[in-house]
Amino acid sequence: MMNGLRMALLAGLYLAAATGVPASDTEPATCATTRPSTDTAATDAATETAESDATSRPTTRAATQPTSRPTTRPTSRPAPAAIAILQALERAGKEHTAIRAEVFYRVTNLTMGDTETRTGWVAYRRAVEDDDERRPTQFRVHFDTVQLDAGPKTERQVDFAFDGRRLSIARHRIEQMTRYRLGQAGRQPMTLGKGPFPLPFGQRVEDMLKHFNVTTRPARGRLSHTKYLKLIPREEHKQQLNVASVEMWVDAETFLPVKIDTADKKNNHTLVVFRKVQTDADLSDELFTLPTPAGWRETVEQLPAAERIAP
Repeated sequence: MMNGLRMALLAGLYLAAATGVPASDTEPATCATTRPSTDTAATDAATETAESDATSRPTTRAATQPTSRPTTRPTSRPAPAAIAILQALERAGKEHTAIRAEVFYRVTNLTMGDTETRTGWVAYRRAVEDDDERRPTQFRVHFDTVQLDAGPKTERQVDFAFDGRRLSIARHRIEQMTRYRLGQAGRQPMTLGKGPFPLPFGQRVEDMLKHFNVTTRPARGRLSHTKYLKLIPREEHKQQLNVASVEMWVDAETFLPVKIDTADKKNNHTLVVFRKVQTDADLSDELFTLPTPAGWRETVEQLPAAERIAP
């Protein structure tokens, strides 16, 4: 496992356009679909082209008279178009109680030039509280293959599971089970920018606006069928979040996330693409629990406050 990536990731599935983030609308094309799942052609993520979107600002003329008017606009409230996308994203998360999808996951360390690519599947089940049923938000991420840089793709199973109370990680190759305590009362590893894995499902508008400055622009290229969001941590929350920026592409019809690209504080870029998205999937309780197999080592640790956890 690469030293530069060891603490790069993992969180918190429904669920950015500023200068310098290497992400492109032309890279893996996917389409989230509800109910009958449909596969869509996706180009290899390694072929994505770097793209920088400069924020458009009006040019200012030299003042001929002293003025106390501020020269920059405050960014406390995003544009109505960005808010509308966030609201649709939250509604989609509430509409679908369970989601399952194939997942493509790549982490690139720009300092070292290392790349780690994994494939597998992800399952998400939102919290339910009514007279007939009560259960917390749960998720499971299963990786079955890994590829380091341009090397061969090999089988290597790693599982992440959050059962509503604790986060468990099973690393099958070394027979290691790690249980993480949440620490803070009510802390949810699903929250974008706070969890161990960039899982964008079930995000709330209130949380997104509280922690991020949010912008949008038209999606381009192979992802022109999506809605685009860029999230930059607000100054007062930078220390609490494990990301420096988040870009998200949401299907324009279902408003389910199809791609998310994040940059963290250690110069790691994480690309996650969701394919063959199935909504209202039949997910058992056992799917979100990871018993420790006989002979494995088990440890219990505190969930890092502002760190991701590498597979």
